[in-house]
Amino acid sequence: IWGDVPLMTVGVESDDDSILFPSRESVDKVFALIESDLTEAASGIGSSNGLFKANLPTVYLLQADVFLWQYKVNGKGKDYVDKASQALSNFESKTTASLSSSYENVFRKDNDPELVFSIPFIQNENESGANMLVPIISKVSTPYQNNPVPVGASTQWTTITDAHHAFLHEDPSDTRANVNDIIYDAPTGETYKWVNKYLGTWANGTRYYDSDYRLYRYADAVMLKAEIQNELGSQANAIAAVNKIAKRAYGKDNYYDGNYSKAEVDEIIINERMKEFATEGKTWFDLVRMGKAFEKVPTLAGKQNQKNILLWPVANASINYNPNIKQTEGY
Repeated sequence: IWGDVPLMTVGVESDDDSILFPSRESVDKVFALIESDLTEAASGIGSSNGLFKANLPTVYLLQADVFLWQYKVNGKGKDYVDKASQALSNFESKTTASLSSSYENVFRKDNDPELVFSIPFIQNENESGANMLVPIISKVSTPYQNNPVPVGASTQWTTITDAHHAFLHEDPSDTRANVNDIIYDAPTGETYKWVNKYLGTWANGTRYYDSDYRLYRYADAVMLKAEIQNELGSQANAIAAVNKIAKRAYGKDNYYDGNYSKAEVDEIIINERMKEFATEGKTWFDLVRMGKAFEKVPTLAGKQNQKNILLWPVANASINYNPNIKQTEGY
């Protein structure tokens, strides 16, 4: 997100500790620590498959993610593609997850067999606060509240643009479309739009936002395999992996059945990832990793030559507190 960042590996013991005001360290150092942490985790975490706690399959899936980023974004050697492939093989050998037959069930059942690692939220304990994803109750006419428009009690902060909605719904057979987002035109003329994945639970006139955050699911492994195989030069294997996701989405075998170039497979992968993982917090990183940000994000069009345009600036408050932190170059 920021590129170079402070690298803190020991605790701060007092307010005059010399490490209290760190400087930014290089991306290479940061990723070296990430890699060593994951290696240590893989050797020490045991054989746990627990969905709601650190587990070995998740470590391997995260390794595959990191190795691909190292190769495609940080410019590491082709051996990192091989490392990603091996990490994915390790994942397959340890996971008990599998691709669910229903895309909707993945987001309606917090124990769906596709889920690999989730952050749990429970009613009246520590809810996720994801009420930003459904319309506010006072804005929805009474006849349509939860019939069919799910409603919440707080301000809605997140929506999907009309252009992106059209992209998600471009194939009428795509069963993911109405799980990702819905536009409902009421008979009285009102139009409602909401993200339809994390609905929580409606009970006693209240919506409890207790949907678990799905951080990794088996579909991640399938799509990472497609990306890795494409980088290894096996476009056929890449398309075979994508078609597993497409089969569930469109209900059709061999949805993609052509002889595709590497660039064409990349385009298929990014488009399917944007639909498969919509509103799951992955798309931005997918666009950066696959070199598609300037093509797919309208506000970035033509800005390829701006220094660090894909990185965030540092908040002035952070710099004011710690003068050793320098602003991201380009800002």
